[in-house]
Amino acid sequence: MTTEGNSDNFFDGHWMREATFGEDFFEDQHLKAHFLTCYRLNLKSKSPLKEEDVRQAVTYLYRKCPSLQFCFGVKDGKRWIRRSTNPEIDFQVLHGKEVKEVRECLHSYRYKSETGPLFCARLLLDSPDPPLDADDLEPSLSHSSIVLFGLHHGISDGTTNMYIMKFFVSLLNDVIAGKPVDEDEPLGVLVGNDYIGAEIGEKVGMLMRDQSLKEKMVKKVEKSDSHSPYIITAFPKPKERCMTHSLEYIVDPETTSKFFKKCREEKVTINSGFSAAANVALIDLVQEKGVVSDQYVLQNAHLINLRRYWEKPIPNALGVHTGFPLIIFSEVPRKVGLNYWNYARSLHEHISRYLKEKTSLFDQAFQVISDIPMGTPSDDFKSYTTDFTISNMGDVTPLATEGGEEVKITHITRSTSNHLVGKCPMSIICHTFRGKFTMTFDYNAAALEREFISKFCEQIVKRMQGLE
Repeated sequence: MTTEGNSDNFFDGHWMREATFGEDFFEDQHLKAHFLTCYRLNLKSKSPLKEEDVRQAVTYLYRKCPSLQFCFGVKDGKRWIRRSTNPEIDFQVLHGKEVKEVRECLHSYRYKSETGPLFCARLLLDSPDPPLDADDLEPSLSHSSIVLFGLHHGISDGTTNMYIMKFFVSLLNDVIAGKPVDEDEPLGVLVGNDYIGAEIGEKVGMLMRDQSLKEKMVKKVEKSDSHSPYIITAFPKPKERCMTHSLEYIVDPETTSKFFKKCREEKVTINSGFSAAANVALIDLVQEKGVVSDQYVLQNAHLINLRRYWEKPIPNALGVHTGFPLIIFSEVPRKVGLNYWNYARSLHEHISRYLKEKTSLFDQAFQVISDIPMGTPSDDFKSYTTDFTISNMGDVTPLATEGGEEVKITHITRSTSNHLVGKCPMSIICHTFRGKFTMTFDYNAAALEREFISKFCEQIVKRMQGLE
């Protein structure tokens, strides 16, 4: 595993290397105005944030964070990563705008692929959105504000983005405090894809040599593609255009703490416990619609951070290290409430086995040799085969440092546009920050009603609260 050095010459257009599978995929999606990430920061500061201070912090961020200096180009007929040639940041101050409106814009934003920057920042002033405060802040931090970042998924994954948020708030704190900032000292470490790439290459070779293994993978994909998700078949469709909408929910600290403690007692991860709660909550709503069965079969996708397979952890490691999602079939008994934790342990064992066997790497290898298109949703949504995707980053408080004496993060959410994914109508993007479990439901507004999303969210929380 190698680290990629930073350039002494900013914005020199240097050709760095050929784009990885993930970077190439996300640039293809960006060109369709899709799979773009948005991070919302709620901040508290001693004095109202000034436009010039935020602008300066974003400027420093662009110059100091090497992954933000990436752009794309074509060399010898292949897509490459190169350094940006455009030194100008994409920053705006927006007055009186709701987070929802700005986020929906960023979900389909078009970045300057060939010159950069491939990120943008928006300072929202006088937003009608209520402040999301933290209970344990110093009284001197009395001024609330919101900053939204849009990011091209081809330059950063979720972990990288959390580091970027940390870098930004630290820089903003220094700017406000009048501290000097060394523009030449990079923030974060660019980490290459050689180690994981080599493993995937080995698995490509295995699939090419072993016809029976390849046929097994074909049958696995065929089974997955034949699934008909309840989330589409059991609920009414809205009359909205195809676009990503988001619903945020913050679970209170008491519920978060009790649920986490119960997961530990039952020897399941927080991710497995939450996934089980989400599955059971969906079946609760399916049963309300009169769909009766002894067993309900769900298919979920779980996003994977490939850093888990590195030989050793690298602090502040930047890059796109997102694995192919794990596809998990799960049979939910009709009376699962009587045996909830047995079901949760079964789901935990299933996910743990797939992680240990590096199933995600095999799936990506098969994708490389088969070139299966992701597709787009059909007009009748029969192309959907997965009920929902879960992306759980765990406790991000250590990743996204809360700031300094001048400004701190009180709340952070992340979302990703997914309305053009042909197989899944909704993603649940979750993490824990400052002791609160936070969920963002990103969904195709043409496939799912907001009323259903809200009800589903509430039912998940009820399940989390009632699992004694």
